Amino acid sequence: MVWVDDPKEIVLVIGIIWGAIFVALRGLIQNMVGSLILMVTRIYRIGDRIQVKGVYGTVMDIGVFRTTLMKLDEESGDHPTGQITTIPNGILFRETITNTSRELSFRGDEIRITLPFSANIQKTRELLVDIVSRHTVEIQDKAAREIEHMSDRKYLPEFGTEPTVFVHLDKHQILMVVKYYTESSRRAEIKNGIVEEISQVIPGILDVER
Repeated sequence: MVWVDDPKEIVLVIGIIWGAIFVALRGLIQNMVGSLILMVTRIYRIGDRIQVKGVYGTVMDIGVFRTTLMKLDEESGDHPTGQITTIPNGILFRETITNTSRELSFRGDEIRITLPFSANIQKTRELLVDIVSRHTVEIQDKAAREIEHMSDRKYLPEFGTEPTVFVHLDKHQILMVVKYYTESSRRAEIKNGIVEEISQVIPGILDVER
């Protein structure tokens, strides 16, 4: 039998033990609670494309403790890299999660082309808008409907869905950036089609950045 002169010492020891147990199990508890929150709130679902803490990929599985992702290469138009990674479900308490698939089926994208100073800026701008519009006309209409539908439930700033071209002049060349909305699930396919036509139709291109 152990005798303790001061009962406060027992309380202190018990508190230290419980504190150590809580610290050891905190991550486990957060992951379990995170899993329950995901089930209820549906922040992301299997098949969604999410970005969290520098990791971007398609959700393959949502387990009790961890979520499995197929990593995507955003630079190449969301092409699967073949790399599979996992993130703890408790990460939603610590990091911002961006879901590019939820509620809106489209997302912004851009293509950069470099031209010599001798290029006709106005004509090139018109060609870019025409090419991109033909590849994304259905997406523009769908995006407009989705925006209108969402604005009935949530605040959304007004913005158009048509392609826009920005021009930047350098000392030796012209940089033109065309921004447009594309279907999230077909981003790579749509971008490849646009780039191929731009390369064939617009003369004098020095470089195309996807």
